[in-house]
Amino acid sequence: MIYASNVTAVSRRAATKAGRGICLGAENIGENQYENDVLVAQQWRAQHVKPSQKCFGVLLDAVSSIPNAVCTYRLKRFSSIMNKLRRPGTHFELGALDDIGGCRVIVDSPSQVDQVVLVLKSNLDFKGRNPEKDYIREPQKSGYRSHHLFAVVEDEGARYRVEIQVRTRLEHYWATAVEAMSEIYGHDYKSPPLPKGEESMDVERREFLTAVSALFALREGTSPVPGSEGLAANDVIRRLKSLSCLDQLMIDLRASADSVFQPDAIDDGGGGLFLLEFSRENQNLDVERFAVSELRDALRRYDSLERDIEGFTREKRNCIDGGGAYDNVVLSYAQNPEQLSVAYPNYSANVNLFTDMLKQYGI
Repeated sequence: MIYASNVTAVSRRAATKAGRGICLGAENIGENQYENDVLVAQQWRAQHVKPSQKCFGVLLDAVSSIPNAVCTYRLKRFSSIMNKLRRPGTHFELGALDDIGGCRVIVDSPSQVDQVVLVLKSNLDFKGRNPEKDYIREPQKSGYRSHHLFAVVEDEGARYRVEIQVRTRLEHYWATAVEAMSEIYGHDYKSPPLPKGEESMDVERREFLTAVSALFALREGTSPVPGSEGLAANDVIRRLKSLSCLDQLMIDLRASADSVFQPDAIDDGGGGLFLLEFSRENQNLDVERFAVSELRDALRRYDSLERDIEGFTREKRNCIDGGGAYDNVVLSYAQNPEQLSVAYPNYSANVNLFTDMLKQYGI
């Protein structure tokens, strides 16, 4: 699939070179070279479309017998790719990124995570080195928990990596709360702490996230989050309540959950594929519905919206910041409209569920 008429398929090495040029900026490499590098990087992203779509088809089969399972498919925003490459203290290369194309499965329990992973391993090829990262059995220090698989899909003689995340609803609620907090406070809590240290309030907010993840791990009976080994739920709750940031943080989270998503507005015609199209500026969500048998049509429509969002026909420089009528689009599979809130391409619906869960602990 070619988005730019004057750009042919690019190699992994060429993509990495272009990514380095974009990070250096036009002021260092010249305007013409910079614009060419943007085109090459955009093309590399576009080449992940078909491999990611193939993975999504396999996922639909893998969850067909799992009640309440939700699947999503998306391409990483170009601006997000560039932000990752430019992240301080990291050495990411564009050609080596595993998550340009991504699929996600959200299920009810850790045992269902294992079930899905087993099916996927039987039906897809994976990286020779580090084909998976099981952050459920070995949670990160931040509290992040999810099972990542790195599929390798061949398309037109080239091999592309597609990241598949399989997680429980609790793990997903936690992850979207991290995104919400990052936006509320203008600080990236998804990334490791800054080498030069953080403000004390940011340190406390990270402690909040780690403690909540520890509670959720206890609830699900999975491996403890580092630093919470041997602690009971009451111990973790006491730790949470000792944080000076807690009250204001919960107020801010509840205020951010403006609940644009209203599944009752969708005709209850059962399950299927749902294209969720979100405009942040207008706080508007549109939903298009397709039968599972119409997967090709749904993917074609997703691709059309992707082109609008990324703004391939506009000035090359503006491509990095996105554009178009929608800010985000996600293709999702769900067995009924009510399940769609978990796949909502903004954090508000999941933050409501996150804060409601914490109410059960008196927080």
